[in-house]
Amino acid sequence: MDSGTSNDLTMEASDLIVQKIFQGQTFRHFQTHLESKGLVQPAQLLGFLRPGLDEVFKTIQASRPNASSASLWKIIKEALEAHVSDGELWGDIEYLLLNGSPKFSPRKPGSEEDRVLSYIELAANEFRLLILHPDVDPLSEIRCDIRNDNLPPIDKYEALSYVWGDPNIVTPIHVGSRVFQATVNLEQALRALRSEDRPRILWVDAVCINQGDVEEKSIQIQAMGKIYSLAHRVIVWISSATRESELAMSLFEAMIAPLPHEASSSPTQDFGHSANFGVSGPSPDALDTVDGRKDWWSKWETGFRSPKNQMLFSCLQEFLERSWWKRIWVFQELVLADSAVIVCGQTVIAWTHFHRAIGAIHTCCVNSLYMEYRHRMSVENLGVQEKLLVTLADLIVPILVMQLHSSKRRQNRLTGLEELLRATYDYKASDARDKIYGLLSIVSDDAQIHQSIIPNYSVPTEMLYKQVAKYLLEQSGEFPTVAEEADDAGGLWRNGVLCLTSWIPDFGSIKGTPWPIDRDPFSSTLGQATFPYGMMIFSGGAEPISTPRTSDYLPLCNASLYSKPPFPYKFSDDLSCLTVTGFRVDVITLTGSTCQQNGNVERCLEGWQDLLLGFSASNKQQFYIRGGSASEAFWRTVLGNRWHEQPGSSIQQVTDHIPNLGHFPPHTVDQEVKLRNLIKNELHGANSFALCASRKIFQTEQGLFGLGPSSLQTGDIVAVIYGARVPIILHPTEDRSWRVLGDSYVHGIMNGEIVRETDTERTYLMQEFDLY
Repeated sequence: MDSGTSNDLTMEASDLIVQKIFQGQTFRHFQTHLESKGLVQPAQLLGFLRPGLDEVFKTIQASRPNASSASLWKIIKEALEAHVSDGELWGDIEYLLLNGSPKFSPRKPGSEEDRVLSYIELAANEFRLLILHPDVDPLSEIRCDIRNDNLPPIDKYEALSYVWGDPNIVTPIHVGSRVFQATVNLEQALRALRSEDRPRILWVDAVCINQGDVEEKSIQIQAMGKIYSLAHRVIVWISSATRESELAMSLFEAMIAPLPHEASSSPTQDFGHSANFGVSGPSPDALDTVDGRKDWWSKWETGFRSPKNQMLFSCLQEFLERSWWKRIWVFQELVLADSAVIVCGQTVIAWTHFHRAIGAIHTCCVNSLYMEYRHRMSVENLGVQEKLLVTLADLIVPILVMQLHSSKRRQNRLTGLEELLRATYDYKASDARDKIYGLLSIVSDDAQIHQSIIPNYSVPTEMLYKQVAKYLLEQSGEFPTVAEEADDAGGLWRNGVLCLTSWIPDFGSIKGTPWPIDRDPFSSTLGQATFPYGMMIFSGGAEPISTPRTSDYLPLCNASLYSKPPFPYKFSDDLSCLTVTGFRVDVITLTGSTCQQNGNVERCLEGWQDLLLGFSASNKQQFYIRGGSASEAFWRTVLGNRWHEQPGSSIQQVTDHIPNLGHFPPHTVDQEVKLRNLIKNELHGANSFALCASRKIFQTEQGLFGLGPSSLQTGDIVAVIYGARVPIILHPTEDRSWRVLGDSYVHGIMNGEIVRETDTERTYLMQEFDLY
């Protein structure tokens, strides 16, 4: 090699590389430095380094066109070593360039490698604790020890609630003399929680449970209820701080903490002291009177409507869309916590303060939007600010539901698995089985549930779903509400898992199915915000003002008369077939189009009315088969024979509103327009659970009117099944068995009429249905 050329190449290469790598002691320190400054995310690291390194390679290759790749890398190495003395740093860079990813990626947490963490087997009633060692250097490697301990242990410990993050992007932490490959989010959490002068005793699932031992994992999951409830404190790690998260956390503090009245440069304090606000938090002096509280609330609500605060709400949205809020396990972890704090970066807020602030924000959003939203055709007609507030209201609801169940636990109120499954419909799980296992520790209405449903990751997901469905049927006796989601091949999907059994509820996608016809929430608000939550913002307490009693839903009908079936459910050995007893009522002969979830309800109603009433008129059927006029039966059908008033009033029969409508059913065009407008506003004001949404209207051979699942078709039947509160739509199969399509409203048979008539007149024959 010519010395002059070599020196030129050395200088050029080293200058380019040093610009990218500068002063990191090791490659991992360099990576941590970039991430802590917010300059680059782990997945972007290669792209961050590649341009400079590629330029070096091209420069050397141009001067040595006949050199092999190996010799080119040797020249780069010589150039680097002239400026970078740390051999470990060079080794990491070399690995990155040759393999396309950092040296310690991709590996799953706890995967095998040299000096991989090994575990001492746990005895009965034991668990592991992680001792996080202190360090004054924020960039030094994470060092811990792990020990087996009794449950409960003598020492106080904190349980970490966090999201694992991408299992393919990991970084090593030292556990004793061994190495554990932690996800980046976990490593960042431990780094943020590490003290400068004292060890911290933690329980961290990824490290404290041997993830490679299926048997241990199943046993420890059964113990997680005790682990979180016995923890001195649960630490909710949201993520590393960003500008958006800092603004959001500041707003939470401003809404619940008395702040000084002097000017401040804080964005949220400016928000609180803007022209729209006199105070930024509930000052004791200002809020010790009713008028003071009303004034404070009015100013905050005005602020939420101000367009100039849109940026702040965008920060709130970014904060609430982070992964932690949607992870199924965090629901259990938070509900079980006796004490909890939220940590984002270096900011810490007590959960009791946070949930009071978030409840106030939700109420401000809802109150600010209620009149706007109620009188618009759809949410698409709202402005940017209103849409943002709708999004915030929806994002906050799962948090309020989480706190609701935490309050129920402290009040020793019973909570069943079905209720929890519905409350967590929108939570995510990387393993579909965790949609069940992640809730078992907070089921309180059945002390024996762990004998019926045992966490076992060797059990296939479909079989677990069958076991859970069988458990729910045997425990409550109530036939489940299901909705068929068939693919082109006829397969049914349950939480993303292909199943073959139609009577299994979809525990993972309840949100996407129509609201059950036999139930209604206590109140309705905006979007998906269907759960009541009156926050005691000013009382100093952390409990909801009122929560549902016994159940979060009101049963409105019982088509089969019995709360539990007089004939037991029968299951095949492989749980593929459920045999039920009931009555075949009639066959469907006419169907309308599906009313889309966010479609034009008024237009859909017009089409349905023309279809059913036009058909009745053509057949000279002025009166409905179960009594009353055909017109009245139609309107009562599309309303489910009930009326929801907003906000928060109880459900009423349509009959209660007849004086306000002038005449029911409508006899004039004006009366019909008035009724349609009322229905339109109602359905759009609460379209997340309106009965028409995602359903279609139908008529049977005898002339019954009904609302049913969107998948129904002519030839399907209406059945009243013992244990089902509503008529069920069944689809016949070639082998004389049936597939469950879903629930229905059928006017005139919703309150046990079929069973009563059969007992006295033998109108319908009782029979068994084999459901697959």
